[in-house]
Order: sequence, then C-alpha cells, then structure tokens
Amino acid sequence: MSLVSKLSKRDISVMGIDSNTKSIAFSIFDGKELIHYGKIDITGQDIYEKIRDAGIKSRALCKHYKVGYIAIESSVFVKSAQVAIKMAYITGAILAGLTSSGADSIAIPPRTWQQFIGNVTFTKDMKEAVVLENPDKSSNWISNEIRKRRKQYTIDFFNNKFNISCSDDDVSDAIGVAYYVVNNRDAIKS
Repeated sequence: MSLVSKLSKRDISVMGIDSNTKSIAFSIFDGKELIHYGKIDITGQDIYEKIRDAGIKSRALCKHYKVGYIAIESSVFVKSAQVAIKMAYITGAILAGLTSSGADSIAIPPRTWQQFIGNVTFTKDMKEAVVLENPDKSSNWISNEIRKRRKQYTIDFFNNKFNISCSDDDVSDAIGVAYYVVNNRDAIKS
C-alpha cells in the first residue's frame, strides 16, 4: 500500500522534523491538530558523538510520541561539502531512530511547504524593496535580512494559526513540514 493511500484513509499522527548538526526541532500533529512541538539539543565533541546522541534522542522521541508518519524537511544545497556530509550523517541517524518503531517517513522540500503557507521566495521587486529600505547595507546583509523575514513569516503564520507562542524558527519549520503533510495527503508521492 502506498504512502498516499495510507495517509488518505484516516486522520493519522504525523511528526514534523527540522534538523541540523546542533538540534532536532519537532512537531506532532494528531489529524490536523497541532498537539506538541519542541526542540532537542544534539551534543558531542565531534560529529561521531553527535551522530550517536542524535540516534539515542531520536529513538527516545519516537518512543514518547508514537506517530504513524515522519515528515522531515529534506536537505537543501549547502556550499560546504563537509557540512553536507555532516548533515547527511545526522539526518540518517535521526531517521533511523525515528523510524525504528515502524513509522513511515517522507522528505518534504522546504520550498514546497513554504509556498503552501504563502511564504514565497522573494521576487526581484521584493528584493529591491529591501535594498531601498537599507541602501547602506551589503548584498550579504540583504540576503540575511530576506532570510530572517521569511523565517519570521513562518513563525507568525503558525503562531496565529494555532494560537501558540513559538519564537524558534527551527521549530516553526518543523511545524510547517508536518502541517503540509496533514493538509496535502493526495500530493504526496510514495
């Protein structure tokens, strides 16, 4: 049975994950209701200790919240090959830990769920407006400001949608990943 048909049969629980080499941000949906969200730090002196820690904490998270599906934000392009390798290690450890209970998993690209909530990539005109507001700033500063505004859009969207007080952009991204899945079951390919 495909993931699409499983998801569309009934309301199910979905865990959304946004991870990096320092933390695992998560959200839990029961049907379309957000029931929990949070962030767990990943610790270790080197990447191998962090992999071990991510695996242990992911298994504990999986045991605490029994969900049917794991929706993880898919990795995006990074400039550094070393960072990409470390992210792959951590993501693998997290998925192995979370799916150890038998939950299915799916990766959702950031742009997919962001567009779903109206958080579109800035157009040329939108970028130019930021430049006009900040004429003395560098192009790097402008890029960071645009990223910051898009992160704040996501935070504000989910705070308003669910009447919560989340200030962490990783956690709001984890909510976004799961929110997309529970609202777009037919769009998901197995």
